[in-house]
Amino acid sequence: MKVLLDTHTFLWWVADDPQISVTAKNIIANPDNDIYLSVVSAWEIMIKVGTGKLSLIDRLLIAQSLVEDFPLVTVDSAIAQYSVQTIW
Repeated sequence: MKVLLDTHTFLWWVADDPQISVTAKNIIANPDNDIYLSVVSAWEIMIKVGTGKLSLIDRLLIAQSLVEDFPLVTVDSAIAQYSVQTIW
């Protein structure tokens, strides 16, 4: 399966943060899956988006997920409101 990681999912994975779901951990750890991280996540990390609103970065991740037809691994309930497949 091909999946696109939301920024927080990536950060929680690399930090071994207990907030990451078991499902997300299993998907990322499965060597049969292709895991993608968007360049916009790097932008988000650099500019420290912290407004609590759906950011331009989130919209870009939604668009990429739709165009690539990859589910987005995210806990973000604001993203789940859009017609993008999410996994958590």
